[in-house]
Parts: sequence; structure tokens; C-alpha cells
Amino acid sequence: MKIIYMGTGEFAVSPLRALKNAGHEILCAVCPPDKVNARGKKMIPCAVKVYCGEQGITVYQPKRVSSSESFEYLEGLKADVAVVC
Repeated sequence: MKIIYMGTGEFAVSPLRALKNAGHEILCAVCPPDKVNARGKKMIPCAVKVYCGEQGITVYQPKRVSSSESFEYLEGLKADVAVVC
């Protein structure tokens, strides 16, 4: 099954891992833009983005997922389903 995955926190990594290990094709993971750490002023990626980087999964980080550009991009992937966690 072709999947678009939407998640952010550490809790969202396990379901993504399970879908990948079950043999599903993860077309991309949709995550919010990286945030700036208050102390070090460094950009901090979310846990799902880190996992995707390790697994070679494409990450899409729109400013607004409800924008027309986001809909166009996601529709163009021709996914069977989107999973939100």
C-alpha cells in the first residue's frame, strides 16, 4: 500500500516503523518545519524526521499543510491512504 504518513513526536515513530516493516511503501512523511531550540538557537528536527532520515524516507515540511501547494504536492504522490498520528 502506498502511504503518506503525518506525524511529529517520538510516539509517532513506532507506528511509522511498523508500517514500513510490514512492507508498505512510505511515499513521504509530513512534518512541521524544524523548530529553533531556545537555548542553543539550533534547528531541532522532530522525531519522525530523524527516523525518516535514517530510513531514507522523503520528508515534506510545509509551513501550512492546508495550503493549496501542499494539497497539490500530496495529491501528486497518488497515495492509497494518509495515516495521521
